[in-house]
Amino acid sequence: MAKGKLKLEVCQGEKKEEYVFGEGDCFLIPANVRHNFLYLEDTLLVAMYDKCVQNDEDAKDIFYDN
Repeated sequence: MAKGKLKLEVCQGEKKEEYVFGEGDCFLIPANVRHNFLYLEDTLLVAMYDKCVQNDEDAKDIFYDN
């Protein structure tokens, strides 16, 4: 992460974990792991993907829980 502070929530089944990251920290989210970012201050997050984040219908691969 280039700047700021965030909380990362990851869920796999019933297991939920939370992590806090700040400037200079790096993390990896494995494929098919539900996750959510909570930005604790102004943040510049640099993301790198091994695959595109758009599906075949050109829609973003983003899901929201209501």
